[in-house]
Amino acid sequence: MRALLADLRRAAEAGARIVVTLNLPEDESFLAGAGPGLLVLRNTSPLGFGANHNQAFRHIGGADRFVVLNPDIRCDASVFKDLLSAADAPDAGVCAPCVLSREGLIEDSARRHPSLSRVLHRVLRRMRGQRTTPDYQLDGDQPIVVDWAAGMFMMFPSQVFAEVGGFDERYFMYLEDADICRRVSMLRRPTRVLPWIEVVHDARRATSRSLKHFRWHVASMARYLWRFRR
Repeated sequence: MRALLADLRRAAEAGARIVVTLNLPEDESFLAGAGPGLLVLRNTSPLGFGANHNQAFRHIGGADRFVVLNPDIRCDASVFKDLLSAADAPDAGVCAPCVLSREGLIEDSARRHPSLSRVLHRVLRRMRGQRTTPDYQLDGDQPIVVDWAAGMFMMFPSQVFAEVGGFDERYFMYLEDADICRRVSMLRRPTRVLPWIEVVHDARRATSRSLKHFRWHVASMARYLWRFRR
């Protein structure tokens, strides 16, 4: 998180509101020197992914755009300027960059709608320590419309995020991002990935190491598939 806050300092100095959520008590020394515009939310009990970001959205104070960021993302401040220009399209929905691993490989952040076979395939590959690849070829200098973008980096027009009611908090973790992209698409606003804009993600892949995370993933999969069964 310290590294990400350093990356975001220029954006904060330009007027961006940075909201950091501490889901559990932790050493807060990383907040020192974070720069202006920082708001820290400290939860009294842990919340899920969607609930945390919905809570953050309520504190952004009328901003035109709302950006969801994982704490293990690294990015240059220019990323936001480039994304904002793409997000000005009249039908703007979700906008996302191309996500790279620390080794410079393209991560599986651009995906087709989840199905039972696709999700199980991904989970099993991760449990075997195998790398998953994106469902789309992310290259070129034009935005690529995808079914959904993974939640480590998503930009929304604030009015669109509010119109769909934010993330569905009934998912504690996993597939909230797929769910919200699908609901945004129902407004005839697509999810676009900009392949020439790159950020780095140090993925944790908790599902492959934790039975608790695996259970959350399975429960989210069941909820998603039931909701969009038609």
